[in-house]
Amino acid sequence: MASAAITALARNAQAARNTLANMREKAKVQEERLYTVGEVALGALAGGFVDGYWQKPEVAGMPLVPVLGAVMALGGLSGVVPGGAHASAIGVGLLAGPLYAKAAEKGAESGAQ
Repeated sequence: MASAAITALARNAQAARNTLANMREKAKVQEERLYTVGEVALGALAGGFVDGYWQKPEVAGMPLVPVLGAVMALGGLSGVVPGGAHASAIGVGLLAGPLYAKAAEKGAESGAQ
């Protein structure tokens, strides 16, 4: 009888440990998602600032911000550089900023007609 109670207590303790481990894993995933969203937003803001401040700079006849964004996004995904996922997220933001601005321009042109 006592051993059955101890066995039940051990099962409950193991279930509690498993639940805690699952909660910690989910919290870690959520934290990574929040960092990624912040990095993409930072990249978009930085891309918009650079385009606005330097009037859409070009390198070798190509727009700087989207090219830099593509290089950072693809380079970060390669896994060669430690922390590359962060660089990749910022690169996606750099790509998204100019694309958003271009879509906003097209929308404004369509609405004005």
